[in-house]
Amino acid sequence: MAGFYIEAARSGVPVLLDGYISGAAALAAARLEPGAVRWMLASHRSAEGGHIVALQALGLKPLIDLEMRLGEGSGAALTLLLSKQRWRFTGTWRRCPGRSGRRCAGWGAP
Repeated sequence: MAGFYIEAARSGVPVLLDGYISGAAALAAARLEPGAVRWMLASHRSAEGGHIVALQALGLKPLIDLEMRLGEGSGAALTLLLSKQRWRFTGTWRRCPGRSGRRCAGWGAP
């Protein structure tokens, strides 16, 4: 898993960390290739105690904190779903009502 994180960073591909095991692998990757951390995002804060310690050591802040401890990448999957909906909402929010979908600086802007 650490090798995956290193190669993703070398390829310019961001990765979502999910839980204790991925955090431990991320620590190993950061030790081998310190620049890899720039390509890591912490999807969530796991309820497992060692997970937050790993994230702190990496200098990463979790995107969500729902006290999850489910495993199988569920935190990353949920984070992706929420992020996708946020981006959709943000894109829709920036459209001016009644202006044929033109983008504007705010609701009342021309």
